[in-house]
Amino acid sequence: MHKQRGDTIFFITARDSSKVNIVPKILEPCFDLKKAEVIFTCNQSKTPSITAKQVKVYYGDSDTDITAAKEADARPIRVLRSPLSTNKTSYKEVGTLGEAALRDSEN
Repeated sequence: MHKQRGDTIFFITARDSSKVNIVPKILEPCFDLKKAEVIFTCNQSKTPSITAKQVKVYYGDSDTDITAAKEADARPIRVLRSPLSTNKTSYKEVGTLGEAALRDSEN
């Protein structure tokens, strides 16, 4: 949908930038992108990056993603975490933070 609308797509991750070579290689085929722009916050808040890029809609799977989007005045959308994810941290019940959720995104 975003590609069809001509939206610019950024990926903002808390991962360490030492993963700079592998992350775009994973994202580009998944999202059918020629070059993925990935911003690494190295476990710092994503709010400054969301603000700097003037992001209007932000998708995230963690509570901190949702709160960062709200702090940056972006619309937060919850991506449900896959049961296969290596990230086993829990999060609040979906919608508790006032976010919409992407249906069936855990699959």
